[in-house]
Amino acid sequence: MKFKISFLTVLFAIGFSLPSCSDDGLNCNCPPIEGEYFDIKGIDFAHHSDTELCCLVIDEVAWQDYALGLHFEVDYYSDLVPKAPSIWSEFDLMSTAYGCSCLYNGISGTEEMFEAVTIITQNDYNENYLAGDTITSIFQGHTEGYGTFNLQEFIEENEMIYAEDIWLTLLETPSLPHELELQVIIELNNGETYQREMDAIILE
Repeated sequence: MKFKISFLTVLFAIGFSLPSCSDDGLNCNCPPIEGEYFDIKGIDFAHHSDTELCCLVIDEVAWQDYALGLHFEVDYYSDLVPKAPSIWSEFDLMSTAYGCSCLYNGISGTEEMFEAVTIITQNDYNENYLAGDTITSIFQGHTEGYGTFNLQEFIEENEMIYAEDIWLTLLETPSLPHELELQVIIELNNGETYQREMDAIILE
Protein backbone atom coordinates (compact mmCIF):
# COMPACT_ATOMS: atom_id res chain seq x y z
CA MET A 1 0.00 0.00 0.00
CA LYS A 2 2.85 2.38 0.84
CA PHE A 3 4.49 1.51 -2.48
CA LYS A 4 1.32 2.43 -4.41
CA ILE A 5 1.03 5.76 -2.60
CA SER A 6 4.69 6.56 -3.21
CA PHE A 7 4.39 5.64 -6.90
CA LEU A 8 1.40 7.93 -7.41
CA THR A 9 3.23 10.70 -5.58
CA VAL A 10 6.15 10.38 -8.00
CA LEU A 11 3.81 10.49 -10.99
CA PHE A 12 2.13 13.67 -9.81
CA ALA A 13 5.51 15.20 -9.05
CA ILE A 14 6.62 14.45 -12.61
CA GLY A 15 3.40 15.92 -13.96
CA PHE A 16 4.00 19.19 -12.12
CA SER A 17 7.71 19.44 -12.87
CA LEU A 18 7.80 18.67 -16.59
CA PRO A 19 6.90 21.52 -18.96
CA SER A 20 3.39 21.27 -20.33
CA CYS A 21 2.49 22.06 -23.93
CA SER A 22 -0.19 24.62 -24.47
CA ASP A 23 -2.03 25.18 -27.76
CA ASP A 24 -0.07 28.33 -28.51
CA GLY A 25 3.22 26.51 -28.09
CA LEU A 26 4.63 29.06 -25.61
CA ASN A 27 6.44 26.34 -23.69
CA CYS A 28 7.45 24.28 -26.72
CA ASN A 29 9.30 26.83 -28.87
CA CYS A 30 6.78 26.09 -31.64
CA PRO A 31 6.74 28.31 -34.73
CA PRO A 32 3.58 30.39 -35.30
CA ILE A 33 0.93 29.01 -37.66
CA GLU A 34 -1.45 30.79 -40.03
CA GLY A 35 -4.45 28.77 -38.84
CA GLU A 36 -5.52 25.37 -37.58
CA TYR A 37 -8.25 24.97 -40.22
CA PHE A 38 -8.06 25.23 -44.01
CA ASP A 39 -10.49 26.54 -46.61
CA ILE A 40 -10.38 24.88 -50.04
CA LYS A 41 -9.80 27.42 -52.81
CA GLY A 42 -8.92 25.06 -55.65
CA ILE A 43 -7.83 21.51 -56.50
CA ASP A 44 -4.76 20.42 -58.41
CA PHE A 45 -5.42 17.05 -60.08
CA ALA A 46 -2.43 14.81 -60.91
CA HIS A 47 -1.47 11.27 -61.91
CA HIS A 48 0.78 9.53 -59.37
CA SER A 49 2.71 6.29 -59.12
CA ASP A 50 4.16 3.80 -56.62
CA THR A 51 3.03 2.64 -53.18
CA GLU A 52 4.44 5.77 -51.49
CA LEU A 53 2.25 7.95 -53.73
CA CYS A 54 5.13 10.30 -54.26
CA CYS A 55 5.87 10.25 -57.96
CA LEU A 56 4.15 12.08 -60.79
CA VAL A 57 3.29 9.92 -63.81
CA ILE A 58 4.12 11.21 -67.26
CA ASP A 59 2.98 8.46 -69.60
CA GLU A 60 2.57 4.92 -68.21
CA VAL A 61 2.31 3.01 -64.92
CA ALA A 62 1.27 -0.40 -63.59
CA TRP A 63 -2.45 -0.20 -62.80
CA GLN A 64 -1.91 -1.45 -59.22
CA ASP A 65 0.46 1.48 -58.58
CA TYR A 66 -1.73 4.17 -60.09
CA ALA A 67 -3.20 6.93 -57.93
CA LEU A 68 -5.25 9.97 -58.85
CA GLY A 69 -4.03 12.82 -56.66
CA LEU A 70 -6.37 15.49 -55.33
CA HIS A 71 -4.19 18.29 -53.96
CA PHE A 72 -6.16 21.08 -52.33
CA GLU A 73 -5.13 24.70 -52.73
CA VAL A 74 -6.03 26.25 -49.39
CA ASP A 75 -6.15 29.28 -47.15
CA TYR A 76 -5.63 28.76 -43.41
CA TYR A 77 -7.73 30.25 -40.64
CA SER A 78 -8.41 29.75 -36.94
CA ASP A 79 -11.63 29.15 -35.03
CA LEU A 80 -13.25 32.49 -34.23
CA VAL A 81 -14.87 31.10 -31.09
CA PRO A 82 -12.35 30.80 -28.21
CA LYS A 83 -12.13 27.35 -26.70
CA ALA A 84 -12.73 27.04 -22.96
CA PRO A 85 -9.55 25.97 -21.15
CA SER A 86 -9.56 22.40 -19.91
CA ILE A 87 -8.89 21.70 -16.25
CA TRP A 88 -6.77 18.78 -17.45
CA SER A 89 -4.47 20.90 -19.62
CA GLU A 90 -1.93 21.31 -16.82
CA PHE A 91 -2.28 17.76 -15.49
CA ASP A 92 -1.95 15.67 -18.64
CA LEU A 93 0.78 13.27 -17.52
CA MET A 94 0.96 11.44 -20.85
CA SER A 95 1.50 14.56 -22.95
CA THR A 96 4.08 15.97 -20.59
CA ALA A 97 5.92 12.65 -20.36
CA TYR A 98 6.25 12.43 -24.13
CA GLY A 99 7.29 16.05 -24.57
CA CYS A 100 5.98 18.85 -26.76
CA SER A 101 3.89 18.43 -29.87
CA CYS A 102 3.54 21.53 -32.01
CA LEU A 103 0.48 22.54 -33.98
CA TYR A 104 0.80 22.91 -37.74
CA ASN A 105 -1.21 24.66 -40.44
CA GLY A 106 -4.50 22.91 -41.16
CA ILE A 107 -4.18 20.42 -38.29
CA SER A 108 -7.95 20.45 -37.65
CA GLY A 109 -8.93 19.98 -41.30
CA THR A 110 -11.71 21.82 -43.08
CA GLU A 111 -15.38 22.22 -42.33
CA GLU A 112 -16.07 21.49 -46.00
CA MET A 113 -17.24 18.03 -47.10
CA PHE A 114 -17.60 16.16 -50.37
CA GLU A 115 -21.12 16.53 -51.77
CA ALA A 116 -20.21 14.32 -54.71
CA VAL A 117 -17.16 12.88 -56.44
CA THR A 118 -17.77 11.91 -60.06
CA ILE A 119 -15.08 10.14 -62.08
CA ILE A 120 -16.00 9.38 -65.69
CA THR A 121 -13.92 7.18 -68.01
CA GLN A 122 -13.58 8.45 -71.56
CA ASN A 123 -12.60 4.99 -72.85
CA ASP A 124 -13.85 1.46 -72.17
CA TYR A 125 -12.23 0.58 -68.85
CA ASN A 126 -13.14 -3.12 -68.98
CA GLU A 127 -16.20 -5.15 -69.89
CA ASN A 128 -18.04 -3.78 -66.84
CA TYR A 129 -17.33 -0.08 -67.40
CA LEU A 130 -17.60 1.39 -70.87
CA ALA A 131 -16.74 4.82 -72.27
CA GLY A 132 -18.88 7.48 -70.62
CA ASP A 133 -19.56 5.40 -67.49
CA THR A 134 -19.03 6.75 -63.99
CA ILE A 135 -16.33 4.66 -62.28
CA THR A 136 -16.13 6.40 -58.89
CA SER A 137 -17.08 3.12 -57.18
CA ILE A 138 -13.86 1.40 -58.26
CA PHE A 139 -11.68 3.95 -56.46
CA GLN A 140 -10.70 3.99 -52.79
CA GLY A 141 -9.25 6.92 -50.86
CA HIS A 142 -5.91 7.20 -49.11
CA THR A 143 -4.31 9.95 -47.02
CA GLU A 144 -1.12 10.16 -45.02
CA GLY A 145 -1.87 9.71 -41.35
CA TYR A 146 -5.38 8.38 -41.87
CA GLY A 147 -4.65 5.46 -44.20
CA THR A 148 -7.07 3.89 -46.68
CA PHE A 149 -10.82 4.49 -46.60
CA ASN A 150 -13.95 3.64 -48.57
CA LEU A 151 -14.58 6.64 -50.82
CA GLN A 152 -18.32 6.04 -51.26
CA GLU A 153 -18.91 5.72 -47.52
CA PHE A 154 -16.79 8.80 -46.86
CA ILE A 155 -19.04 10.85 -49.15
CA GLU A 156 -22.36 9.37 -47.98
CA GLU A 157 -21.55 9.80 -44.28
CA ASN A 158 -20.60 13.47 -44.75
CA GLU A 159 -17.14 13.07 -43.27
CA MET A 160 -15.04 16.19 -42.76
CA ILE A 161 -11.92 16.46 -44.90
CA TYR A 162 -8.83 16.39 -42.69
CA ALA A 163 -6.01 16.15 -45.24
CA GLU A 164 -4.84 18.59 -47.88
CA ASP A 165 -3.83 15.71 -50.16
CA ILE A 166 -6.02 12.73 -51.05
CA TRP A 167 -5.00 9.92 -53.37
CA LEU A 168 -7.56 7.72 -55.13
CA THR A 169 -6.36 4.22 -56.05
CA LEU A 170 -8.00 1.60 -58.24
CA LEU A 171 -9.82 -1.48 -56.94
CA GLU A 172 -10.60 -3.20 -60.25
CA THR A 173 -8.36 -4.44 -63.05
CA PRO A 174 -8.73 -2.67 -66.41
CA SER A 175 -8.40 -4.30 -69.80
CA LEU A 176 -4.64 -4.21 -70.33
CA PRO A 177 -2.92 -2.30 -71.70
CA HIS A 178 -5.40 0.48 -71.03
CA GLU A 179 -5.42 4.13 -72.01
CA LEU A 180 -6.79 5.83 -68.90
CA GLU A 181 -8.50 9.10 -69.70
CA LEU A 182 -10.69 10.59 -66.98
CA GLN A 183 -13.03 13.47 -66.36
CA VAL A 184 -13.11 14.31 -62.64
CA ILE A 185 -15.78 16.46 -60.97
CA ILE A 186 -15.56 17.36 -57.27
CA GLU A 187 -18.58 19.02 -55.63
CA LEU A 188 -18.33 20.39 -52.10
CA ASN A 189 -21.20 20.89 -49.66
CA ASN A 190 -20.79 24.69 -49.87
CA GLY A 191 -21.66 24.69 -53.58
CA GLU A 192 -18.11 24.91 -54.92
CA THR A 193 -17.35 22.66 -57.91
CA TYR A 194 -13.96 21.76 -59.35
CA GLN A 195 -13.44 19.68 -62.48
CA ARG A 196 -10.68 18.56 -64.79
CA GLU A 197 -10.26 16.46 -67.90
CA MET A 198 -7.10 14.49 -67.20
CA ASP A 199 -4.43 13.82 -69.80
CA ALA A 200 -4.43 10.20 -70.92
CA ILE A 201 -1.86 7.76 -69.52
CA ILE A 202 -1.29 4.06 -70.14
CA LEU A 203 -2.03 1.46 -67.46
CA GLU A 204 -0.07 -1.77 -67.82
